[in-house]
Amino acid sequence: GAFMSLVGFNGLNQAVKEHNFDHPDLILNDLNMSAIESLNRDRSSDFIRDGMDLAICKLNTKTYSLEYSGAKNPLYLIRNGKLITYNADKFSIGESDISLKFKRNTIQLEKGDMIYLFTDGYVDQFGGEFGKKFKYNPFRKLLLSVAELPVDEQHELIYETIVKWQGGFEQLDDILIFGVKIS
Repeated sequence: GAFMSLVGFNGLNQAVKEHNFDHPDLILNDLNMSAIESLNRDRSSDFIRDGMDLAICKLNTKTYSLEYSGAKNPLYLIRNGKLITYNADKFSIGESDISLKFKRNTIQLEKGDMIYLFTDGYVDQFGGEFGKKFKYNPFRKLLLSVAELPVDEQHELIYETIVKWQGGFEQLDDILIFGVKIS
């Protein structure tokens, strides 16, 4: 994990600062190529089976236009009480064929929209009465239930929910939820 983070950090810097890419899909495509080259992979390699899952956004604060691209990590948009999912591409950074390209979603945001990006740590956390994963459907319902609240209250309720769910189970993965309210 730490090695992949270092590869990711260096690859992102290279894509943006050296190659001057400024669209999320181009950044992810460049990062993917860089990661594959860094890991010296070919199709028969067994060196590392893990890839990097991430999402990148670019927000124009004047036009409220959002560009999003994701490597297995989707974007959720809650607008007027409805959740809209922008699916990520179904391959990770560093584990895919270079010929696969990440797609760019362009989303016209509106005032009041709530955007969420997240890792899979929350939904994959074991807990509850039967020691099962939290899963995506309850996660989406939770986000819908808190989306209209101020962001600090959302944070508190989302945190309290996973702590209660987790109970005595050990946290297995990093948990990150990034939320932005468009105002």
